[in-house]
Amino acid sequence: MSKIVGNLGDKTILDLGCATGGLTLMLADEGGYAVGLDSQLTNVLEATKRELPEKGRIPAFVQGDAIQLPFRRNAFDVILLSGLLEWMGFARPEAPPKDAQLETLEQVHRSLSPGGYVFVGIENRWFPKFLARSPHQRLPFAMLLPSRLAWTLPGWVFGDKVHECLHGHRGLRRLLETAGFDRVEIHIPLFGYHFPREIAKGDDRRAVLAAVERTRRPARSRLERVASGGRWGRAWFSLIAALGLQLWLAPAFIAVARKPKKL
Repeated sequence: MSKIVGNLGDKTILDLGCATGGLTLMLADEGGYAVGLDSQLTNVLEATKRELPEKGRIPAFVQGDAIQLPFRRNAFDVILLSGLLEWMGFARPEAPPKDAQLETLEQVHRSLSPGGYVFVGIENRWFPKFLARSPHQRLPFAMLLPSRLAWTLPGWVFGDKVHECLHGHRGLRRLLETAGFDRVEIHIPLFGYHFPREIAKGDDRRAVLAAVERTRRPARSRLERVASGGRWGRAWFSLIAALGLQLWLAPAFIAVARKPKKL
């Protein structure tokens, strides 16, 4: 993140959908003015009980709605949505899930300062495993249909009403651009977007292959051991990068986009 936005020590950062605050605390430990927001009061209360960073600043935690952010315009330099966007259809079950996602990103755009960045971690809908069964609702073959069509179908078709919404790399880019962002880049995390071991630019297969090679070194921390991916994970990324299909068949993306400096 610091390679894109610069020193975090002078940045105000919002962790949107922070759950119990693990990522928020890590950002605060890096020196950022970190705020975690979650819709569940139990998560917010649990986050406030966690051990504070050894260094850096004390983070703040608030309860709120991602579609109606309780912050002034231009309040943050960086906003993160790690594993949140795909769930927004549940927040507005009466509307197509992509509409709720767009509303959320428009709120993010409003809350970012000009030139600020949004980071979005989300699964890739075209990852073969998710085509057979969606990652969160576990619905068979729901990701094969356009999200609006899948949402309109009665629940008995898939076993439940489809509120989960994923995108391929092109769809994710279009969604961010529709919300008003520019300079959209799609990155590939190895081996998951929550705590990736490595991150590579999605359109550079050589960068992905180099990232795979770097994961072969011994893990230097507990987080690296958790994000090791294993032999099969490395084999999959090596295969899809060698074929030039990394943007189509990676399990997940981290999208980075900027709010234009001049609107």
